[in-house]
Amino acid sequence: MKNLYELQNKLFKQEIEIILDKAKNNPNEHIKVIIGKVSKRLVSDGMQNGFDLSDYVHNIDVSGLRHAFKHHGKNNEKINTQIPINNDDVKQIPQMLYNYDSVTFGTKDSKGTDIIKYQKQVSSYELVYLEEIRTGKKTLTIKSMYKKKPLASAIYQS
Repeated sequence: MKNLYELQNKLFKQEIEIILDKAKNNPNEHIKVIIGKVSKRLVSDGMQNGFDLSDYVHNIDVSGLRHAFKHHGKNNEKINTQIPINNDDVKQIPQMLYNYDSVTFGTKDSKGTDIIKYQKQVSSYELVYLEEIRTGKKTLTIKSMYKKKPLASAIYQS
C-alpha cells in the first residue's frame, strides 16, 4: 500500500532531487516542492494545541533546505550530540510528517512565527524536523532539520 504522501504527490522523488540540487548549487534560486495535505492526525494534534491546520499543505522550499544543510550538514554540524544530515535524511521528510513519533507545538522563531517540531526514531538516530506555520498561504514549510545521536542508555538497553 502506498503512503499518503506518495498518493498526493507522485512526482515527489523526482522533485526532491531537483530541490536538493538547487539548495546546494544555486544560491539564488527559490523553488518549493509540495509534499501534500496535512494528515488527519496532525489536524487533531494541532487542534489540541490551539492550531487549526485543516486546510494546510506541507511543502519544502529551497531556502529552508539551504538553512538545514548550512547549519546541520556535513562539515557544518557543530553540536556534538548531533550527526550531520544528508540527502537521504531529506528524502525521509514525508515519512516523518505522516508517521511521526512525536510532535510539539508552541515554540516560535526569532520573527515570532509559530513552529511545529516533529521527531522520528530512524535506525540508530533520531530525526528532528521543524516547520513554520505560514497562516497567510496555509502552508507548513521547512524551517530546519537535524539528527540527534542516540542516548548512551538507549544503546545498551536490550
